[in-house]
Amino acid sequence: DHPPDFKTEFHPHSKHLTLFQSTEEFSQQNLECMPPDCEPWCPFASEGDYIFASIAMEAGLSSNQVDSLLKLVHCISQGTAGVMLCNDVGL
Repeated sequence: DHPPDFKTEFHPHSKHLTLFQSTEEFSQQNLECMPPDCEPWCPFASEGDYIFASIAMEAGLSSNQVDSLLKLVHCISQGTAGVMLCNDVGL
């Protein structure tokens, strides 16, 4: 008996146990039998949080820039600020 070929470690918040598989098992996942992921944005609290984080990471925003944008988003959602821009042309 030899050690498994593949070790899959999941994000701690996913609550999935570490998975050890042989090459045959690893390459034979039947996607049709897998239940759809109802919350693919986990471990983020919401899809919006995931999208925001993805954009912030892709743009390479600093912590201060992220905090400033989140503050603006909050003000917009509260109706205390508005943004009329609809694309980068107006920047």
